[in-house]
Amino acid sequence: GGGNTGGCEAASRCLCAVRGDQHAFERTAELLVTSPEFHATSATEPSGTPRQEEVPPPFLDRPYKAIVVLFLNGGSDSWNLVVPKDGCQPGQSRTNYEQYQRLRGGVALEKESLLDLPIPSGTQPRDVCQTFGLHPALPEVKRLYDNGVAALLTNVGTLVEPTTKSQYQAKNPPVELPPSLFAHNTQVKVTQSVHAQSDVAFGVLGRIHDAMRNTDQQPAGGSAPAPPPYRVGAYSLAGLPKILEGEKAPFIIGNEGIVRLNRYATLRDPL
Repeated sequence: GGGNTGGCEAASRCLCAVRGDQHAFERTAELLVTSPEFHATSATEPSGTPRQEEVPPPFLDRPYKAIVVLFLNGGSDSWNLVVPKDGCQPGQSRTNYEQYQRLRGGVALEKESLLDLPIPSGTQPRDVCQTFGLHPALPEVKRLYDNGVAALLTNVGTLVEPTTKSQYQAKNPPVELPPSLFAHNTQVKVTQSVHAQSDVAFGVLGRIHDAMRNTDQQPAGGSAPAPPPYRVGAYSLAGLPKILEGEKAPFIIGNEGIVRLNRYATLRDPL
């Protein structure tokens, strides 16, 4: 430190001509971290064989399809998101509006304020209520629902198998439980993996991505040949989320395109 530049010169003269030893140390550490030559646990030698580039499969005139996920990490008051409203069947005392209003007390939504979600005949929710109510602040969701392009999945969670309260509270539960139940960060992981048995499983979209890329490596069943691989890609606007974890990492995109090393301009010449 101070005026002694011996360490600075020993580390790298070009990195610390102005800012001194500490700056040189930080930049040298960055170079070590970002240089693939140092990412090894044993001695390596050039193989002399060029790295084989991955060739994407042909399009094959397949129609373009995309899955877009908007994952909200915050909490949702689901009891005020979808509310039992009208036509609830006799005996379903836990799912009628009066029961909801009594249990929710002062935070219950007024029945007249709810946006109607009529349930099609022949579907399971209609066995409970003919009409549910959507929170009045979600008219766009209702429009999408009415147009048949949005669905609401209720009574879902991260259990491995059906579990009762007494089974969960048992000293030796007779059912398999997910890891760290009620830990928000862990449950976010297993929600995005759709594999509650493990918090280190690949993400559900990552697994789908891998399966579509490797269709020719999987048995198709019977004597029919396996379909050719699909031309797929995964892109994230939110870093590397669990849902996209798989054999192949997704492209991480920011407001200005693919994210690059944010200190590349500074470290380009030394690298």
